[in-house]
Amino acid sequence: MIRQASRQKTLYIGIFLTIALLISAIGYFTYMEIKNVVIESLGESAEKVAITAASYIEADIEPYRQLIETRDYQADSYDQDYYNKMNRVLQSIQKDTGVGYIYTIKKISDSESVFILDGEDPQSEHFSPLGSLDQLAPLENEIFATGISAATGLVEWEKWGSYVTGFAPIRDPQSGAVISLVGVDFSSAAIAKLLENIQLVLVVTVFSLVVLISMIAFKLIGDKFEAENVDYLTELHSKRYHEYRLPDLISRAKNSDRRLFLMMIDIDYFKEINDEYGHDIGDKVLRHVADIIKASARKTDICSRFGGDEFVMILSDVNAEQVSGIARRIMEKLRKSPVVLEDCVLDGEKITISIGIAEWRSEMGDQHLTQYADDALYCSKQKGRNQITFYAPIKKMVRQFEN
Repeated sequence: MIRQASRQKTLYIGIFLTIALLISAIGYFTYMEIKNVVIESLGESAEKVAITAASYIEADIEPYRQLIETRDYQADSYDQDYYNKMNRVLQSIQKDTGVGYIYTIKKISDSESVFILDGEDPQSEHFSPLGSLDQLAPLENEIFATGISAATGLVEWEKWGSYVTGFAPIRDPQSGAVISLVGVDFSSAAIAKLLENIQLVLVVTVFSLVVLISMIAFKLIGDKFEAENVDYLTELHSKRYHEYRLPDLISRAKNSDRRLFLMMIDIDYFKEINDEYGHDIGDKVLRHVADIIKASARKTDICSRFGGDEFVMILSDVNAEQVSGIARRIMEKLRKSPVVLEDCVLDGEKITISIGIAEWRSEMGDQHLTQYADDALYCSKQKGRNQITFYAPIKKMVRQFEN
């Protein structure tokens, strides 16, 4: 029993871990897909904010054109009032939209750009003063060339960290040329913040699914185990379960001084009961006898339906006298417990049983023990039924009890 329980426990653990891994994998890929959607959505939002800011600048392009055409960014060489005002506008946009950064740049080569406007607080270490150099990324180069706004995925900028950035061109309304770009960044921290609740929901969902599916799996396994190991009619153990347990108990008896007995029980003239009263009544008689066997057995005894109207009990840690007492108790309870039907009563005269008992000995195997108990049962039948016979390792059986 311990070995079977251990196997079943190992099976349950294996199933639980397999389900957990599968659901976790699904949860992980779902999370990554959601993360990609969030990144794409933030990219689109950054691009829209950039387009809005570019449109605002284009509405009053002349002072901005003068600003980007300035070569010397000393304080008296450009319109500081316009510069400060536009930075405040970008600060306001940054605050209202929740973006990480918003700025404009001018291209000076295929690999370099300079900052023009910056929505950061001028006192911040992240503020980029007018004319500050920066790298020009390939996507920025492409937008300068095509004039089509675009957004990156999550990109690791060497200087600034991980961001999703949207870009929009600032055009000269007269020539249509792209003279500058607006850049809008959402940081990886913003992405993480958006994903926090999603992560929590996914963790709870994955855990709930693992528990639910595991419970369903365990229930199905339990039902299968019960179907294979419990007789559906009598609710005693099945023959399969008996044949599984007997070798274990014989092995234990081999390695100890504990005695082991096998008792086979057969209902006398059961075919006649079926023929006279019908199979429904026959089933009721089977259940009745099974209930008495179960009630007469000890908690450690294994009671099984062996097939048809035949039952079997495995009794360990007992002596012959105790086994005989259990057999007598079954017969006595059966004699005193009639089966009450709608139109008649099947009493102890109508329902009797024959019993054969064999004790395991060192030279026996499980098949031998079963055969010897069956031989003893046959002897009880031959001697007139309603009797108990112990198998003896001699040709003649020993009849222990007659009703």
